[in-house]
Amino acid sequence: MKKLLFALLPIIISRVLQARKAKQMRAGQARPPRNRRF
Repeated sequence: MKKLLFALLPIIISRVLQARKAKQMRAGQARPPRNRRF
């Protein structure tokens, strides 16, 4: 399970960074987050 977690960590981090960039670029058109299952 730890290997899976470490494999998923960079993907989650990149998604968070992309979401922050998208929020900064289009602050007016905020879409509700879809992948909030954790």
